[in-house]
Amino acid sequence: LRRNLDLAGVRFAVGDEGEIVLVGRLPLACVDAHALDQLLGIIWSTLERAHRSLVRLAFGAGP
Repeated sequence: LRRNLDLAGVRFAVGDEGEIVLVGRLPLACVDAHALDQLLGIIWSTLERAHRSLVRLAFGAGP
């Protein structure tokens, strides 16, 4: 949850079945190709930075 403080446009949340999800939102008036490209870039970079931590949460401490 500490990561949520540093994120812009996306946030981590817990889904209905207890899974960790990354949620991105755009106001409908702002949806265009450029805004979607930016949002997908933010999602990709956020997941890249969080990948190891998420794997540890899901499967326990690894190597």
